[in-house]
Amino acid sequence: MIEKNQGAENWRGILWAMLSVIGASAMAISVRGASLGLDTKLIVGYRLFFTLILIGIIILVFPRLRSKVHFNQPRAHFIRGILMAFSVHLGFYTLSIVPLAAAAILFATAPIFATLISVAMCRETICIRRTLAILVGFI
Repeated sequence: MIEKNQGAENWRGILWAMLSVIGASAMAISVRGASLGLDTKLIVGYRLFFTLILIGIIILVFPRLRSKVHFNQPRAHFIRGILMAFSVHLGFYTLSIVPLAAAAILFATAPIFATLISVAMCRETICIRRTLAILVGFI
């Protein structure tokens, strides 16, 4: 019985991963196309605008979620938002000037750099397996 349930969960995970890849690919192609006629800052602004509308509608439709939206550390949340906006803009700018294949390769290095930055800034420890994986990722 447990194996059957685990199999269903695996398929659900695969489905979500595929939807994520399809969504990210559609976004990359859309940004590339939109950047032919619009500045990337404007594209980021449109993304923010429509995302806020979508989140607002979801919170209005599902009142139970409204009670869960709160910030324990508003300053940290604000800084995270600024960094995310900057990151999204840099990603969109990259998509507008670099060929899509090269951009995909650059974006795939994000976990490597996230691990290295977490070691430097958060003093996280990584084991030999993860260190070897990072080294192989650069090859």
